Order: sequence, then C-alpha cells, then structure tokens
Amino acid sequence: MNYDVKARAYEALEQYLYRMTGKGHSIELKVNAEGFDVEDPQWDDAYQINVQHGAGEIVASNERSLLLGVYHLLRDCGCAFVRPGKDSERVPRCNTEQINSQRFVKAAHRFRGLCIEGSCNVRDTVDLLEWMPKVGMNCYFMQFREGYNFFERWYECTSNEQMMPWEFNLDVCRSIIPQIEYAAHKNGLMYHGVGHGFTCECFGVPGLGWIEMDNWPEEFTDALAMRNGKRDLAWHMPLISALCYSNVDVQKRVVDSAVDYIAQHPELDYVHFWLDDGNNNKCECENCRNERVAEFYIQMLNRLDRQLSDRGLNTKIVFLAYHELLWPPLKEKLEHPERFTFMFAPIQRSFLHPFCDVKQAAEMPRYTLNNQPFPRNNEDVAAHLKAWNDYRTSLGMSMEDSFDFDYYCTDYNDPGQFVQARLIYEDVTHMKQNHLGGLINCQEQRAFDHAALPMYVMARALVEPQRPFDELVDEFFQGAFGDESQEYRRIWENWTKVSEVIRDPSSSDFDPLVKALSAPLPQVSCKDLATSHSRKLMRFTAQVFLRIAAYLKAERAGDRGAAAKARVELDRYTCAKECEFAPEFDRKYFEGAVDKLLGIKHIV
Repeated sequence: MNYDVKARAYEALEQYLYRMTGKGHSIELKVNAEGFDVEDPQWDDAYQINVQHGAGEIVASNERSLLLGVYHLLRDCGCAFVRPGKDSERVPRCNTEQINSQRFVKAAHRFRGLCIEGSCNVRDTVDLLEWMPKVGMNCYFMQFREGYNFFERWYECTSNEQMMPWEFNLDVCRSIIPQIEYAAHKNGLMYHGVGHGFTCECFGVPGLGWIEMDNWPEEFTDALAMRNGKRDLAWHMPLISALCYSNVDVQKRVVDSAVDYIAQHPELDYVHFWLDDGNNNKCECENCRNERVAEFYIQMLNRLDRQLSDRGLNTKIVFLAYHELLWPPLKEKLEHPERFTFMFAPIQRSFLHPFCDVKQAAEMPRYTLNNQPFPRNNEDVAAHLKAWNDYRTSLGMSMEDSFDFDYYCTDYNDPGQFVQARLIYEDVTHMKQNHLGGLINCQEQRAFDHAALPMYVMARALVEPQRPFDELVDEFFQGAFGDESQEYRRIWENWTKVSEVIRDPSSSDFDPLVKALSAPLPQVSCKDLATSHSRKLMRFTAQVFLRIAAYLKAERAGDRGAAAKARVELDRYTCAKECEFAPEFDRKYFEGAVDKLLGIKHIV
C-alpha cells in the first residue's frame, strides 16, 4: 500500500464532523500494531474507539483500520452510507457533545471485498471504492491485467443501443487503471490483481476477457492442451484455453512472464495466479492425462515462489480451487505455504439455499479427465472445500489466509432483496466453521438497484457476524429512509413475498406482485436527499419488475407474440434509464439475468 491512509482518515473525520457540527474536533488517530490480538496486523483489521463530546482517540492495528474506525465512529453518531455517492449519504446535524462512541472491533474476517465484473466506468467505480471502507470492506480485485472486458462493455455500449459509444481501445483502458489503483490505495483497500490471463499473455496473446480471438501463434501450438488428438484453442478463446501443463517449458514460460509482471507492478498487494478459465478442456497428452491438473499447478506455484524470492519480491500470491482444480493434489506440496492465500471459487454452487457446513459434505467424486462430474448442489461443493481444507491443514497453512470467491447479488428475481440478504447473512456467519477467512464477491459493480440491502448486510456481517440479521437490516433501512424506515421495510418484505412467482417457474399468478409494485409509496414529505434518492430508486425498481412480470407472464402462458412485445418494452425502458441510474443499474448484467430467468445460458 503506497498511500498515507492515516492522512485520509483525518481528512474524512474532519470533513464529516464539520458537516455535522460546523466545528473541528479533538480526536487523535494512532496506529499500534502490537496492541491488538490479531494474527497479522498488516492484513488484519482491529480498532478501538474512545471518543466523548468530540474528543478522544481511535487506535488501530494499521492505517487502513484507522479509516474503518473513523467511519464506524461516524455511523455511531448517526451517519449512514447505504450506497456509493453523495445522494445516498445521511449526515445529520448535531452538537459536538453528541459525538460519542466507546467501541472495540476486531474484524471477524481478513478478506472483505469485491471483484470487478459487469459493465464499468471510471466515475462509478471510483465512487464504489470510496464507499467500501465506509461499510467496513477492505479489499478490491481488478480482474485481468487491465479489466478490459468490463470497461469495454460500458464505453462501447455493448448492451445499450440508446447510448453513444466512446472511442475505446487497450490504450484508453490502460489510461483508466491508474485512477482505480489510486482510489483503492487512497481508501486503504488491499489491492488484488490479474487472475486469468497469465496462460496466454506469455505467448503474446492478450488476455483481455472472454473474447473470441483466433490469434494463437502457430509456433506455440504445442503449448496448447491436446484434446481429441488435436492442439487448438477452446471455443476460440485464449483466456479459456488450457495449456499442456505438464510441459516444463510451458510452466517456465508462464511463470517467467508472471514474475516479470509482478516485478513491474509493486502497486499490487496480492496477485492472483490462476490457470485458464475453461473446464473439461484439459490436456490429454501422455504426460498430462494420468495426473490431476492441481499437481502441475502446485509445481508452477512453487516455481513462482522460488523466482519471486530470488528477486526479493514478497508479493502475496492467491491460488484457487475452481473447475478441475476443485480436486486438490495427491502428491505435490507447496514448499513455502506462507507465500500463498487460498481462494475457493464454488461457481457450481446453488443460491437457492445457504452453503452447508463442510461436516455435511457429500463424498467427493473421482477425478475424471474431461468428463468431470462437477458439483450439482452445495453438499457436493462442500466435499471439495473439505478436501482442500485437509490439504491446507497438512501444510500448516493459516485458515485465516483464505477466502470464498462467490457470485452473490447477480439475480433479478426479488425486488424486495430479502432473499439474497438472508442467504448472504447465513453464509457469512458460518464461514469460520468452514475454515474460510472472508469473502471477495464477484459481481457487477453497479448493483444497488436490486442488491443494496444484501450488499450492506454482506459488508457489515463480514466485520461483525455476531450481530443479528434484523439489526443489520434495520440499520440499512434507517440509513436509506430515515424516520419512516420501518414502513419501507414492510413494503420491501412484501415485495419479496409476492415475488415468489418470479422464482418459481411453475407459478403463473402475477397479480399480487403487480398490485404490490403498482401501489404508491408512503405519502410523506422527504426531509433529506438520502430519502429522496432511495424513494426514486424504489420507483425505478418497481417499474423494472413490472416489466419483468409482464414478460414472464406471457412467456409462461406460451404467448410468444405478447412475450416478444413485453421484452422489447423491457429493453427499451432499461436502455433509456441506464444513464440516469448508472451508479445503481447495470444493463449488461440485467440482460443476462433476465435471460437466466428463462433458462437461457451464456458462455460469459
């Protein structure tokens, strides 16, 4: 981390206290790394607040924790930060005598963050990074080298024909990234980078995203995985194409490239070293076919560790369990496990139910090359987590140095947002028992139209999972709507109840949902911008889901003409509104989520 986060903490404290009281303060901010019972004060957040009548101190385990402590003090004094942006802040006027807080917090999880996904622009991404520490989050993951695919979607308007595209290319994208890096470090966030891409970038093929590019150099064909007797790209996508991972020359080329990249990017606190993003696409050559892919992966990780050490680089490396890598190695061991952070990516999991305790795990099926019986339910997924936990335990790895890489907040099936909020709360509060040290959620960044409540619950529960669900929910509604918060909560709970028809494909009675969404909002006078903006978002959400209801009703009735007409109207409305609600609504992800309701699947 290359920013004076303590200065940022003082800046935030002075700004908000002046807005609240019209005066300065007498609060000192101190770092005392040895003063807290944490495993590693560089990465683990803890702070103590001792403030009375606008005077006192906040002491923390590191500078990032100081900033988290400042925002916790502000929340204790009535401030609220339910979404990114000034429109969603609640900053009450009060006297200095009302600035009081006595609190000790040791964050329950080391990793509490988000991974870039969706359709992204600079302004809203920076606002998101400003918001994250306000609710206790502490890390951000810029996936791939430049996050090209995500910014391309916005700036080339790939899902919104009503917007005028920008001129966009790799150079333009690379001009964006330093702004994101600066915002992350300025706000004390642990900055993660890369992931997929190392397996193609080292051959001169850009790993920009899930893009068809038949541009693999002919001289490196032997480096590709052999499938059905032929070495070629999988689905014409370099990022998804596997390599011949048993080939020592291939291992060396991938690792050498990764080491050079890491040496050139000291701004990265964590580098994710992943293999390809495909499945059932692995090499069937004589040297590969009889071993789990994880054996070759560990060989590469050990090579990476040795070369980084030789160059004096202490960058943390994240390795993952995902697709074929859900099966841990049987032979290879990490030589220096302290270098590595474990990431569990249960992409096959179900979001209809909370994740289960690993003690309830099913039996892990046999590893079968390119005919993998991937998990079909959460008990199956848990079997793989249990196996990796056993592997980590055998190496003496810290269970804190790990996280769940999950995919919450991506569905459009609940306008009241309580389904995802409860699911996330259940999963987060049971993470410790499954030996995971936190969560980095892979989701669209502009998700606050349909997922503000679950995102808030996720952020706060990752810090203090002992807090009751209803307490976190009430905190959100109070921040969003002020004095009338309980009335709005009842509306949202009802929206969740009557939207079961969306989640149940066998249902066809949409009338209760339409009636609830069409009802006027409470007739109250708005007293602040946060409430006004929250009400506007509610009206937008209602209009979107009314159109979803019309579309699904026609589809389930088999009326193809009415369904086509309803989909045109749904697309027209959301395209027209995306710019107005850009910080909260991502049409690219919305489009895919609506298709998902009908069982239509996309490769990416």
